[in-house]
This record gives sequence, C-alpha cells and structure tokens, in this order.
Amino acid sequence: MANAAPAARPVLLTADEFLRIPDDGMRRELVRGEVREMSPAGSRHGRVGATILSRLESYVREHGFGVVFNADTGFRLASNPDTVSHPDTVSHPDTARDRVTGRKPARSLATARTR
Repeated sequence: MANAAPAARPVLLTADEFLRIPDDGMRRELVRGEVREMSPAGSRHGRVGATILSRLESYVREHGFGVVFNADTGFRLASNPDTVSHPDTVSHPDTARDRVTGRKPARSLATARTR
C-alpha cells in the first residue's frame, strides 16, 4: 500500500499582501489568508444591488447615519489569518470614517469589526 503524499499547504496572504495583487479585472476576496476568485454577478444581481445602494445612500445621507460603500471597497473582517471581503453594499456609522484607509481609490481597505 503506497503512502499518500501530504496535502500541500496553501500560501496564506495578509491583507496588505492581498492589496498588492495587480488589478487584472478579476474580482477576488481573501478568506482566512487564501485568495478566492469571484465569479462576475449577473444582471439581476447588479440591478438589485444598484437599487439597494441608491436607496441606502439616500436614507443614510438624509438621516446623517454615516457613510455608504459599494462593492469596490474591501473590508477586513478578520485577522491572523486575514479575511477581506467585498460586500455589495455597506453602511458605516460616522465614527468609522477614520478606519477607512485610502491607499488607492479603487484598492482601499476598510476595517470592519464583527460582533
């Protein structure tokens, strides 16, 4: 009986290393340090997301509840190993503005605390 070769361990990236991946148009997330490529969303998903973003932005602005981000913004949801996600729409209270970093407009990374 032959011994099975041990499974290769995936290379884990930090959030900072993840942000340095060149933009080739492919959407990616970092899940517990592993890069996962995302499939493009369909047209229905895009329409629903745009409607939610528009209505949420209007409501948040009208009531002074903070800021709204679209799916271009990455959020660090966990550390060590890091998880960076791109939710379709996110609303942050005003106090979170200082946690948003602006390295490059399309490649920024916000830190969200999950409870």
